[in-house]
Amino acid sequence: MATSRVIPEIMAQFKDSFLLEIRATDEDVRMYIDGHMSQLRPFVRDNSQLQEEVKNAISDAVDEMFLLAQIYLAFLEDKLTRNDI
Repeated sequence: MATSRVIPEIMAQFKDSFLLEIRATDEDVRMYIDGHMSQLRPFVRDNSQLQEEVKNAISDAVDEMFLLAQIYLAFLEDKLTRNDI
């Protein structure tokens, strides 16, 4: 058993194997972001409109990839003002 992104060179190595595509949905990513909003500064945590903007922006940018969402959230953790975001 192996997991991988769809990369032609890797797919060729497993051409005779059973393939099961597992992919996050946009809703999965949005739930992940919601679950990690508490790690952001109070000016984000206390502003539901800003939280929605952050969630929409990250969700639109990451193409259903949790790792990229995690990176974006980590980037936002030390931002001090809305303008920094």
